[in-house]
Amino acid sequence: ICRRLDGIPLALELAAARVNVFSTEQIAERLNESFNLLTGGSRTALPRQQTLRASIDWSWKLLSESEQTLLRRLAVFAGGWTLDAAETVCAGHGVELYQVLDRMDQLAMKSLVVVHQEEGRAKRYHLLEMIREYASEKLAEASEEEKIHDQHLKYFLKLSEKLEPELVGPQQMAWFARTNDEINNLRAALEYAVRTEMEAGLYIAGRLEHFWSSFDGREGTRWLVEFLEKPESKGYPHARAKALYAQGRLLFRSEEFDVAQTATEESLTLFRAAGDQYGEVDCLIWLGFMTMLGPMADPSKGTKIIQQALTLARSLGDIGRQAWALNFLGWDHRDFKRAFAYWEEAITLYRQAGNWRFLADNLSELGLFLLLDGQVDAAQKYLDESSLLLQQLNIKVRRNHLLSAYGQIAIMRGDYDLARSYFQEDAAISNELGGRMEYLWASVRLGFVELRAGNITEARQMLAEAARNFQQDGSRIGVVVSLEWMASLHIAVNKAEVAARLIGWADATREVIGDTRPFLEQADVDHDIATVAVRIGDAAFQEAYDEGREMSLDEAVAYALEEGEPPNA
Repeated sequence: ICRRLDGIPLALELAAARVNVFSTEQIAERLNESFNLLTGGSRTALPRQQTLRASIDWSWKLLSESEQTLLRRLAVFAGGWTLDAAETVCAGHGVELYQVLDRMDQLAMKSLVVVHQEEGRAKRYHLLEMIREYASEKLAEASEEEKIHDQHLKYFLKLSEKLEPELVGPQQMAWFARTNDEINNLRAALEYAVRTEMEAGLYIAGRLEHFWSSFDGREGTRWLVEFLEKPESKGYPHARAKALYAQGRLLFRSEEFDVAQTATEESLTLFRAAGDQYGEVDCLIWLGFMTMLGPMADPSKGTKIIQQALTLARSLGDIGRQAWALNFLGWDHRDFKRAFAYWEEAITLYRQAGNWRFLADNLSELGLFLLLDGQVDAAQKYLDESSLLLQQLNIKVRRNHLLSAYGQIAIMRGDYDLARSYFQEDAAISNELGGRMEYLWASVRLGFVELRAGNITEARQMLAEAARNFQQDGSRIGVVVSLEWMASLHIAVNKAEVAARLIGWADATREVIGDTRPFLEQADVDHDIATVAVRIGDAAFQEAYDEGREMSLDEAVAYALEEGEPPNA
């Protein structure tokens, strides 16, 4: 038998699974009969692939009709399945519901289905790819392909509806693991929906926003574009609203601000028309946040929009959405004391709602800005809790603010190598997960580390690149921070007047966008101002500073990078 099967492991396993039914002599005889059909009675050995194919074919013919029916239907699953999924998708017309578990066990005993069991997790089953390809052909031959794919899509559409709230609920760790287990099935459902069921595809892609944003925003964006760009998607307004909202969230992280704004505004209109107040709250929060921090930053207007969302969330009794609104209100940095109060209230509500991912994020945000405010001990408490939560959650994307804070602490201690490693890790994670915004902020912080370490050439390159990218994306606060640190760089290379103009421009721009420097950053700027004033005198500093205040953003970037004459000279 082993020689006949050419020592191929899977073929041997399929044959060995029959020893409880046939003697070895009978297995050898039946194999020869099956293989002789392929070789026309010749004693010539089959190629390995054909040998394996013949082994599977032989095993298939020994199955009962209901086993064959179930096996070919199981081919619809990608990346495995649970008993519940198999019963929902595969039962009926030849396999009764009560028979599914027994038939799967029989197929597992015959090495045609693989069983995987982890402690504390639902048992999962899967097919080896060779078996799945074979069973898929049998499914097509039986003219059941469309029907089983329809049932598979319906099952995962229903699962996506359950996943959406669970991914921000108290059991979210288990549900993220479940989503990860089923991601290939969800992808298969989306692929089928592109061709057959627009509404289902819009819903699935939109409901997975929390998963996409935590694991790979680029994939989520690709699926959403696939559905939203089709004209027929407009025939399903509520499903389209879900997808547009998810698209707005993901694109903002990619710094595609205009498209994100347009998508969220359309989503809000559609949610309101459908009477979906929960969707309305989500869109208002996100619109307010984008208004607060986007290219045309208007903290006052953004805060009003988020307050409107908070009022609606309170009327609905939705603690999770109240926490989210308060979290984003904390990003109005015109008054840090007020921002810290919002964040502390949000943290309390996140604990009540059991939204551990957002809690970890909010803890690290508050910790970072308390640190920048000079409150090191208070910051450490929040950072330590965030770190512990993130270790338990094992979700990379939420580590950005934590890594930024740890890097800042290392800078304060003069450990530039350690600070560099934290920011490099932040940049690597952000790049891997498609978070352009987080990547650029990690990059500008790396430039600051090199500046502090005295590596002027490296600092100039990193800060200039960050400034250009923020300028290209329309992130004014990103450009401001980049040029503030470039001002320090110009002081280091004895170009005090350039630094004065850049500080003047940064001050004027911060006033326009309503973004106040935290205590430590203001202390750095105050030190730079004092240094410049000593070198060139108070009058010369004030003149250069006032000239800088008149520059546009593009002029300031060009001036900082090219070190030329001020545009109004």
